[in-house]
Amino acid sequence: MQDLYVTLVKDKLKRYVYAKNYIENAKKHIEELESKKEGQIICQYEEKPPFGGVKDKDKLLNLLAEIDLYKTNIKENEKIIKDIDICKEGISQMEWEIIFEIYGKPYKYDKLDYLKNKYHYSTSKIYNIANKTLEHFSLSLFGDY
Repeated sequence: MQDLYVTLVKDKLKRYVYAKNYIENAKKHIEELESKKEGQIICQYEEKPPFGGVKDKDKLLNLLAEIDLYKTNIKENEKIIKDIDICKEGISQMEWEIIFEIYGKPYKYDKLDYLKNKYHYSTSKIYNIANKTLEHFSLSLFGDY
């Protein structure tokens, strides 16, 4: 059962990286959509739009729905970031950097070499620190197992 929690923490760390990037990009998209929304003019002349196009009202509704979708996704991603930030409070900066390099960041070829050179530890010592930190994270996120 312990492996389940470790896997969940690793997944949460990966999602943490993607959540930060997503929030930045989503806020830019919301700004673009807000500016498009203000340029929409709603006028109704007939029931059918001319030449088989989409009604202006439908365009505005689509923009509003897309803005709402981005805002909802931002809230969900902020929850992930908040959970990880709470767990970060109980560990040192070195432990955070080790666990984040190994399990959080997307695959990088020389991440272990970078950590070994920075902290002057062996590979096994780095993984021992990472495993202890994973245990701390799993206890913080999911409680006692």
